[in-house]
Amino acid sequence: MRIRIPRPLLAVVALSALARVSASGVRILALRSLFDDIRGRADGSEAALPLTVVALLLASAVVSGIARRFEWSASDSAGYRVVHEARLILHRRLLTGGSVARPGARFLLLSGDLSSLRSWVSRGLLQGTAAALVIVSSVAIVVVLNPLTGAVLAGFLVAGGLLSVRSADRIGAAAREVGKIRSRLADRVFDHVSGRLVPRGFNRVDGEMTRVRRLSDRLTTRNEALAAQRASVRGLADAWSQITALAVALAGFFEVGAGRTTPGTVVAAVLISRQLTSPMRRVMQMPDHRARARRIVRRLGRTEATPTTGSRRAPSSDTATTIQAGRISARSLAVDRRLAPVSFTADAGMKVLIVGPPSSGKTTLLLAMAGLVSADRGTFTVDGHETSGPRSDVAVATSAVPLLEGSIQRTLTYGRSRVDSVEAAVERLGLTGRSADERVEHDGANLSSVERRLLEAGRAFAAGRPVVLLDDVLDGLDPSTRERLIGLIEDCPATVVFTTRNRLGDEPADLVIELEPPDSTSDVSAHTGFDSEVLC
Repeated sequence: MRIRIPRPLLAVVALSALARVSASGVRILALRSLFDDIRGRADGSEAALPLTVVALLLASAVVSGIARRFEWSASDSAGYRVVHEARLILHRRLLTGGSVARPGARFLLLSGDLSSLRSWVSRGLLQGTAAALVIVSSVAIVVVLNPLTGAVLAGFLVAGGLLSVRSADRIGAAAREVGKIRSRLADRVFDHVSGRLVPRGFNRVDGEMTRVRRLSDRLTTRNEALAAQRASVRGLADAWSQITALAVALAGFFEVGAGRTTPGTVVAAVLISRQLTSPMRRVMQMPDHRARARRIVRRLGRTEATPTTGSRRAPSSDTATTIQAGRISARSLAVDRRLAPVSFTADAGMKVLIVGPPSSGKTTLLLAMAGLVSADRGTFTVDGHETSGPRSDVAVATSAVPLLEGSIQRTLTYGRSRVDSVEAAVERLGLTGRSADERVEHDGANLSSVERRLLEAGRAFAAGRPVVLLDDVLDGLDPSTRERLIGLIEDCPATVVFTTRNRLGDEPADLVIELEPPDSTSDVSAHTGFDSEVLC
């Protein structure tokens, strides 16, 4: 991922830094004049109160505060903008990247870990650069006033920066370890949220809690160690600032004795070195922010480079008549240990029946055709187009593609700009007693298994795609519901591929494919015709 900071916000940060630089220059010169006047009064001089100098100091403080306010606001806005772009990249990958490994870790990155990226952009990159500019300009002014004092100040500030870089290496290693443990913990919790009834059903609640507690204890211990290391950097910055002020004072002591500078210049340099504590701390924390963000930037870069889909644009889905094609062809399509090689061809509009016992690979075949499972070998094309990743020319109905939370209308219109009559679609699907605006919980938890299957099929039929894939859509249905779905398959203008465990003979099949569990070395082929048989 390439970090793109909006130019207006970058300009605000730069102008704010320049304003602070100007205020710092005025402050140094005013302090020098003020303390020289104080020394004169100590020697018995009747010097008047330097009101102009006091006014300049007050003005520089006001300007510095206003500039700091705009700098913080603009840098935080830039960080949030970058996180916004990163969040959209991640979400697109979650939606279009096919099967997702370690979903808990990805969700953690999407919902929480991006704060490290924001800290790097806001606190590290922008505010750190502004702080460095203030430091460099302040040191340059001190060098002009007295070269030796300025050189001592610059030397100690550079040494402090080098110390922070060494500390950042250790912090980066600790942060990577914390990230790994957090990802493992997030995966564990995500599994429990997705299947919370499984531990209860197998009486494993206490055991799973023990595992989560163990991971959480490790994470807490590592976080405490990491916090201690970061606190050391902050303490180092404060201590080094005081050491730097002492070194500047000692250099000024010798310079005043040699007559090369005035006490006012030395006092101003010491005060400025102390005022550089906050900018110096910001600069010293830059490597830490960068180390925390590098892992996320690398992961986002890999995510952004991953092709989301290579499929062609889906046909317009305003009406079913937009389906113009749908010739499909599979050539030795196989998934290791889940699907033996399958080859067949079906012309547009044909109805393809896939028959096979459990574990024969029926669902895997449909998911591979839809691009939701990566095939280990072989190809699948629609109208001659082969793609990688989820296809936009195929609609699939299977329990592996759950129903989303929302109304029945949202489900049936998902992927379409409109459906002519949702109520008519609900009635034709046989969803007795259900209305279009009735709410569906995630994965249809408030529906019966038959109703979920009907909605999955209805969503696929309504999508307006040239190819419709239906998984076990006819199994376990009462005769009237089965007859209704068979009518929908027959009337659908798309190429329909549907699976069943048991063939009863009333299925509208122009092509029949019989699958066996993937322990055979021969390809599965197919013949056309309702009564055709396939030898495995």
